[in-house]
Amino acid sequence: MRYLWIFLLFVGCSSYNIDIAQYHPIELKNSPNMPSKDEVKSRKSMRVVVLDIKQKEHKDVDIGYALAKELSSKLVPFRTIQVLERFNKTDAQKENAIYEATKEDEADLENADYRIQGDITRISQQVRQHQGGWCSIETCVAGAINLFKLPSKQIEEAFPFDECIYERKSTPTPRMKKESFPKLITKAVPEIIDSIMPKMVNAFKPKGYVESMRVNGDRKIIKTTLSRTLGAVEGREVEIVRVEKEKNSLNNRVDTIEIPIGSGRVSNIVTDSYSFIIVDELRDEVHRGDVVRVK
Repeated sequence: MRYLWIFLLFVGCSSYNIDIAQYHPIELKNSPNMPSKDEVKSRKSMRVVVLDIKQKEHKDVDIGYALAKELSSKLVPFRTIQVLERFNKTDAQKENAIYEATKEDEADLENADYRIQGDITRISQQVRQHQGGWCSIETCVAGAINLFKLPSKQIEEAFPFDECIYERKSTPTPRMKKESFPKLITKAVPEIIDSIMPKMVNAFKPKGYVESMRVNGDRKIIKTTLSRTLGAVEGREVEIVRVEKEKNSLNNRVDTIEIPIGSGRVSNIVTDSYSFIIVDELRDEVHRGDVVRVK
């Protein structure tokens, strides 16, 4: 009998069930950076277009295209990301040419929510001779892949990389060095993408926005646009984030700053349009339009 009571106590404490009738609504201020109607609109996935990563040197090895294609294939399995089909090589080059020529005209990207593009800043190879008649070849590729939230042309998040591939060979002839260079650069592609994937996936975590709040004494619940179709699941942990815009005096760009202000869990009330969050912790006042993101 004692174990039954412990079990029932555990179940009761871990329940995510709420009764909205026991909570009364309170007035919330609007966030200074309220999301647009398009941002609030529920989508099953975020539409992403991945363009070639630009390279200025060693163009005989098309690593920029290879990086974009590898990244695209890594993003495809994620349910919250829809990678737009842009991977006919000619089309990809054409899009880059259009963007470079117009700068202001991104009509060819009008169906995307995000654009991913970047730059390769360094491609190098160093050969070291060792005693015993063998050598080590170090090939390095460095740069950054950038995420743009369309239609803005400002970088929302950057994912720098600096990866090296090592190979041991018998003392190579000049011809062997020339032939091994493109092969080693190509080998670096999956290493580069694997190094940035954890941060990039974090940028695409399911999120919604605060609509309203209800309270019952010290207990608080928040209605959000984080719906079932966007990844809300009962019991899933979420963080509440304040988004602020700040002008960077060094480059005159407007930076987006995210400030975590609280945390909670998705309740049993989850629909295709909204969900209710049980608030566990709040470190600041919640505003209508604040971000609620799955941890």
